Amino acid sequence: MHPGIRSTIRVVTGYMPIPGHPRSAAEYGELGEKLFLPLSSLVAVQPFFETLDEGWMWRLVQASKFRPTHAIADNPAKNTLAYHCVVHTKFAWLLKAALSDPRPTVFVWLDYGMAHMKDLTAEKVVEFLQKIREDDFAIPGCWPAGTYAIDESVPCWRFCGAVMVVPRQYVSSLYEAVCRDVAERLRTTRHVSWETNTLARIEHHFPIRWYKADHDASMLENY
Repeated sequence: MHPGIRSTIRVVTGYMPIPGHPRSAAEYGELGEKLFLPLSSLVAVQPFFETLDEGWMWRLVQASKFRPTHAIADNPAKNTLAYHCVVHTKFAWLLKAALSDPRPTVFVWLDYGMAHMKDLTAEKVVEFLQKIREDDFAIPGCWPAGTYAIDESVPCWRFCGAVMVVPRQYVSSLYEAVCRDVAERLRTTRHVSWETNTLARIEHHFPIRWYKADHDASMLENY
């Protein structure tokens, strides 16, 4: 453990391959190794590697009596039904990490492939982790409150999605709120979209501290 990082912090990440996805499993593997191999020698990292069939949202969709529509925006090759299910899996992985070890008090989600972002390095992750405070439920985002409306056909960038700092006491309730929202939207609209849209809808249930960032190293630097 890096001496400047509290032992009660647990980094969580995960990967779930999607058949036909524009970025191959080999490319994701290279990105994951680039960031998490050096990081794992400095801080406790819990990675999850699962198949699509193991994902809670994919199972929910497959159990439905209808085939839902899904948002595609400007990239239909990437934004498939499977993709939307995979990006929602991070909330379950945070919960699995919390249930598997009672010692961590703060869980930090980092997207497995985020090393593709400009100027993002393991060293900057370490600097970020050194600053994390107990009981600080913090998620970076692009859009300040009151400046957007959620449009299910495009991503809502109220939150970036790749980085989340979640104290233990909120991990379970966050997962449950996400599940309820997804199930309700499936029931009422028969449509699914990005996990960032889901987060924006359920934000009011939690004391989330939003801070300004973009899809780059500012998600770490601006904490």
